[in-house]
Amino acid sequence: MERWQTIAPQFEPSAEWQRRITQALEPHPAINSGVFAWRKGAPILEDWARLTRFGHRLFIPDEIALQIVLPDYPHTILDQRFNCSPKFGIDQDDVRIWHFHGDRHWKPGPGRERWLPEFHNCWNADYAGMQSRWPDLVPERDHHHMG
Repeated sequence: MERWQTIAPQFEPSAEWQRRITQALEPHPAINSGVFAWRKGAPILEDWARLTRFGHRLFIPDEIALQIVLPDYPHTILDQRFNCSPKFGIDQDDVRIWHFHGDRHWKPGPGRERWLPEFHNCWNADYAGMQSRWPDLVPERDHHHMG
């Protein structure tokens, strides 16, 4: 986040952007942008996209950009049932959305153990035409080809 403070004047050399960066540096919980939802045309989207594109060479630019712009927009943050990590929340009883960040669905461990059987269920049901899109796919071997 500190790196963003030094590049902010290049993005938009205004007191407003400096205020946003300073505000984002204040201690508060970080907001994970791995799972999110907005209404179509939500004003935050353009602001967030512009800043994310500007910082595209920095570490997790989408997430850091969200920390900067989110306080200026009305929003609701849901609990971890809607963005549950297989690294930090594997023992949660009530999960609505799993977030397999950092390739947690491929690395050996609880994330992969949870994800792989569900992938096979989707494959067998041919959701979204998976079988024709990746006819020779073996997910245990070919995860890097699934873009």
